[in-house]
Amino acid sequence: MIPYNQATNGMSAKLSSTGGLIATYTGLSDAIPNDYSSYTEEHIIKMYTGGNHGFASENAGFLSQIRTDVINWLNGHK
Repeated sequence: MIPYNQATNGMSAKLSSTGGLIATYTGLSDAIPNDYSSYTEEHIIKMYTGGNHGFASENAGFLSQIRTDVINWLNGHK
C-alpha cells in the first residue's frame, strides 16, 4: 500500500519492469483476484480515491474494502 499521490505512472512503470503488472484498479467495487495461479505477472495497483493511505477511523468507509482486498491478495498467493 502506498499513498494515492504516489500511485502514478512511475509506480506502474516500476512494477511493470519488476515482475509485471496484472492490472490497475481505480474503484472500490473493482475486485482484486483471489487466485494468482494463472498469472505470470506479480503486481496489482488498486487506488482508493479518498482513502488517505491508512486504517485510521476517519477512513472507516474504506477500511472494510481495503481489509477485504488485502486478505484476497494474501490468500491468492498461498
